[in-house]
Amino acid sequence: MALSNPNVYFTFTTSTPPFTLPADMQANIIDADGAQTINIASGASLSLSSCKGTNDFNIQGESSAFKISRTGSTVTLTDEATGQRIELPATTSVQTIRFADGSATLVIEGAVKFGTQTVDGTATAITTALNAADTSASFFSSSNQTTKSLDALGGTQQLPASFDAGTGAYLLTDTATTPDVVRVTNFGADDKLQLTTATNLLGISSNGTDAVVTINSNGTVSQVTLAGVVPAGSLVYDLTSFNALSVGDITLIGSGGTTNSAPVLNNQTLSVAAGATVGTAVGQVAATDADGSIAGYAILTGNVDVDLDGTKAFAIDTKGTLTVADTQDLVDGGANDPFTLTVQATDNGGATDTGTVTVKVTAATTPTNQLPVVSPASFAVSEDAWTGDWIGDVWATDADGTVVNYAITQGNTDVNLNGTKAFAIDSWGSLTVADPGDLLDGGVNDPFTLTVQATDNAGGVGSGVVTVDVTAQGSGYIDLEALGGNYYSSPAYFDAAAGSFYLSDTWDDNAYEGSWTSISGLGWDDTLELYSVSPVIVYQYGSDVEVYFENSYGVYSQVSLPGIAAGLPANAIYDEYTLGLYSGAVIDVWGGSSQQYIDLEALGGNYYSSPAYFDASSADYYFYDTYDDNSYEGSWTSISGLGWGDTLELYSVSSVNVYQYGDDVEMFFENSNGISSQVSLVGVATGLAAGSIYDVASLESYTGATIFA
Repeated sequence: MALSNPNVYFTFTTSTPPFTLPADMQANIIDADGAQTINIASGASLSLSSCKGTNDFNIQGESSAFKISRTGSTVTLTDEATGQRIELPATTSVQTIRFADGSATLVIEGAVKFGTQTVDGTATAITTALNAADTSASFFSSSNQTTKSLDALGGTQQLPASFDAGTGAYLLTDTATTPDVVRVTNFGADDKLQLTTATNLLGISSNGTDAVVTINSNGTVSQVTLAGVVPAGSLVYDLTSFNALSVGDITLIGSGGTTNSAPVLNNQTLSVAAGATVGTAVGQVAATDADGSIAGYAILTGNVDVDLDGTKAFAIDTKGTLTVADTQDLVDGGANDPFTLTVQATDNGGATDTGTVTVKVTAATTPTNQLPVVSPASFAVSEDAWTGDWIGDVWATDADGTVVNYAITQGNTDVNLNGTKAFAIDSWGSLTVADPGDLLDGGVNDPFTLTVQATDNAGGVGSGVVTVDVTAQGSGYIDLEALGGNYYSSPAYFDAAAGSFYLSDTWDDNAYEGSWTSISGLGWDDTLELYSVSPVIVYQYGSDVEVYFENSYGVYSQVSLPGIAAGLPANAIYDEYTLGLYSGAVIDVWGGSSQQYIDLEALGGNYYSSPAYFDASSADYYFYDTYDDNSYEGSWTSISGLGWGDTLELYSVSSVNVYQYGDDVEMFFENSNGISSQVSLVGVATGLAAGSIYDVASLESYTGATIFA
């Protein structure tokens, strides 16, 4: 009788005739009571998982016949030709032998044959399994990997052949008809070894580094070494029948592996100061692992969000570095001081251990204020200088703050005893002449040795020495017009390096024809003054600077300063202030300026509510915000169109911060009374990468305006 319905259940009795399970049948025997032979076609599946009978019945496969019986919880497979038996737990499928108790040992009554190899109770042919964590080795298995014949390699015991499985997927075959000795490197989970005609699997052993598979085919012994596949621990074997219930061809698969040892995380105590900033390292949590590595750490309990802002006090990374995550959670002597953290360490095998990390919050420490450092400097000034003439800038740096003020504490002598000392210095460090009558070349106080003191925003002071040499009166007043250079044709050339000169160009000199003078050697002992001119335009050409100006009659003149801009980026010099800075000369532009003075405070913008708006594109403006203007209420002005003809000057401010928001730049500053103000520069950052403008020098470069802050 032939049955063809899949997934059916059978109960066999003494009256059940012999029958065949076809290839598409999936059948389950529920009960058996004296049944006759059941034939299993290739591809059919017969399960005993629900069988509760106690009598014997026969199952006939394609290559041999077996008798399967069940008594209680044991299913017995008996080879009718030899009488050899395998006893299995009743819950095991006939196609797979598994050890329900987790043991790696199979107890054999009599012997079991694999091909022609007999394994009995004393046999040690299959000695060591493969480490499944390293590889999965398959024997007598089909695969779609690239086929590589080990026979073709032809290795011997004295000279083994070698094959590198690399990163490809290979089906390694050996017909075992000739003795082969092959060493396979990089044998991995995507590779399989198929021994197609082997009659005996003599063993899988190990030399402590490699797995060695030895086979015998009718007296021909071959050996395949799987390099780097090391044995480990108790494993489970699967023996899978390819032809129904035939053990002539088998797949031997190692699974499981060495038992992973859990990491060890010891308790430890750390401390952190109250007020420590986010990211401050508290300490290193270190676990150890005997047979692996630590893959990560986590804080399980105790990491309290004290201020309930959604951020807990601490963070820990995969290397165990514990850092501050929320400064406000760290309160010395608070309810959560000390923090008792339960930290978990996880190793690369997934095992974990926990330990207690106690973090004590200590009192906040006030860092020692680092004092400003005043750079020594030497300047020169002509004894015929005028009151207010700029001599030079004194520079100071502060490692942990900003310099807010400069003062001359020694050496500033009132030579002529008229009550006014020789020099003055402002809060920016700009040193100027206060009393020209005190300046005598070769006098008792020449040179002046000044002690300049800088004060930082924390009240710390530092001092440095500044020397001012008084030079002889200039070689005379030089009228640029008188030199004969013509604005429309060619310049007159003048070398100021030969002495001290006072160079001037007044409106009545060039009332009818503009002058053009190229002045080289302009330095500390020289003065360049342009009277009654409006406006002054400065351009940089290579290493030279060209100064263009116009008198009240609309006549243009020009001064060329060769070499002043050597080594500076393009457009770095663009006003008389920086011309003086880079040349060392005193450069004054008197009267006739086209700039209109705008007091930012007077525009009425309020720092706490809304800005005042001003468009600077219509003319040239001089914007300023002084300390006395906003001593009680900060200003906020949004300025658009700031460009080359404009000046923005912030007086007596203690700090300036510059931020980029989209296409705009925001300048935040604070006066000496602690009042905050703001200037918004609209469109200055258009097309620039975020964060590309971050200081006043960059603002000057991008806007073209003169900015003092």
